[in-house]
Amino acid sequence: MKNANASVNFAGYLDVKNALYQAFEELKPDNTHELIINEKVGDDPYYWFGLAMVHASYVGIEQQGRSVHRIFLFGGFIRLQEMTKDGLLLAGCHEMGHGIGGAPLKVTGTSSEGQSDYFATKECLKIAFKFLKANPSETIQDNYVTNFCKTNAKDIKYCLRAFGALRSDIYFFETLGEFASFDNYSPNRAIIFNNEATYYPDAQCRIDTMIHGIIGLERPICWYPNGRERKL
Repeated sequence: MKNANASVNFAGYLDVKNALYQAFEELKPDNTHELIINEKVGDDPYYWFGLAMVHASYVGIEQQGRSVHRIFLFGGFIRLQEMTKDGLLLAGCHEMGHGIGGAPLKVTGTSSEGQSDYFATKECLKIAFKFLKANPSETIQDNYVTNFCKTNAKDIKYCLRAFGALRSDIYFFETLGEFASFDNYSPNRAIIFNNEATYYPDAQCRIDTMIHGIIGLERPICWYPNGRERKL
């Protein structure tokens, strides 16, 4: 699962920012929506990249008739050992999803974690990939994934590249002490939707959700009531 070639330097981080901005222009509901990624701090372009914190987050505000969506990608997260540019792009799409990913929502009014994961691979990542050159060294070599994409995906090329991006998420979950894999599924079954601000589905459920987004299948039942069983 590990990717020996994974590394996101400052130039790669700027490439990802650019791709996210361009994807947002296609995805935003209308021109009253604005995206800001790592808002400038003083005259230091390296400020956010230089921070050691392993974190990514979203803050949205309504300001003079405009919806301003702020994404924060901290340096410790960007420079994770197994992070790739595609993986960072996926994380940015997830954070963007909190603002424009739609229902179901948290009590805060932002898209839930599960919905943001689903939006990231179903809507955002495919568009963002148009603006970020694929890295052949990040191509996934996995018989399960290859067979899965050939069997279930309308766009096999997107499916394979998106699964490659998911490897960074799986590694990140491991740093938090949670484990997930492509060929497994979450045993959880949601009866009611959890809209608490601090609720996160388990790591496997989040991977299940993003896989369903990749192939355009309904959200999985591990967090979405009356959802679909995980497609294996």
